[in-house]
Amino acid sequence: GGDLFTASIYEPSAGGVFRLKGDGVEWERVAAPSALSGEQILNLAGGPEAVGKGLYAATYRSVLGSSDAGKTWKRIPGPTATGRLTGLGEISGRLLLASESGLYRSENGKPWTKVMLPARAAGVRSLIPIDAKSIAATTSTGLLLSSDGISWSEASAIPGDPRIYGLVSPGAGRLLAATSAGLMQSDDLGSSWQRVHWTLENNSVSAICVHPLAPNHVYLAQFGAVYESSDAGQTWAAASSPGSSMISVRALAIVTSQPGRLYALTQHQGMFALPVSITPGGPSNSKPYQLEKYDRKRR
Repeated sequence: GGDLFTASIYEPSAGGVFRLKGDGVEWERVAAPSALSGEQILNLAGGPEAVGKGLYAATYRSVLGSSDAGKTWKRIPGPTATGRLTGLGEISGRLLLASESGLYRSENGKPWTKVMLPARAAGVRSLIPIDAKSIAATTSTGLLLSSDGISWSEASAIPGDPRIYGLVSPGAGRLLAATSAGLMQSDDLGSSWQRVHWTLENNSVSAICVHPLAPNHVYLAQFGAVYESSDAGQTWAAASSPGSSMISVRALAIVTSQPGRLYALTQHQGMFALPVSITPGGPSNSKPYQLEKYDRKRR
């Protein structure tokens, strides 16, 4: 989409929900931690209603909703006896809520309904958006895939049963998974998996994303370095220059309003940006630069 949000409440005075400003290089705080009841945010998800304004947040215990792009929040009644919440997602106009006891869905503000999952699936550990038309769920028994949030199918086990950090589809039935055992690939929508052989093949890939305007352009992070592929993951090259101060990348994202920037969210250093291009001869092997941090003194 055109907006990029992130959340942090580790610092009561400077945390909260943040939105990337229109210039693409600075963050603005749209809500302080007090607006979110001071709870730790697991993840944010866009809502199916009020396009551009609807936003939801999941904490370990509750679901919060905003209808004004994150400025104000209210608690949303959740399903009963869910146990600890583990994730939040949206697909096909449905809001999905993952928990230790399973998966739930809500449409148009209606009460939550438990989703029937394959028999072997137990609690849901996380929800991973793949693209606008598909989503994945990780469980204690493996990986589930869905195109509507209602019907789910089991994918084959990824070799070694690694932890999955991200999942994307560059098209033509291909899936690429960023895992703790390296980059994995499926050319049959998860029926089988193979390790992608490249320079750092056995090391953890912490984040992955595709370009929203050209899904065959894929980006991944490993040890603070960013790599890119322009052929749907068949070949890879360095996108960031050696010696970058960026470490521990947790997520990668490109928004349509800033198609020439790849954003990298780190564990402790905030957000970095890296120039990218989907046209031949564009920026490559560039140095990431740190985005301006929120300054509470200016509020």
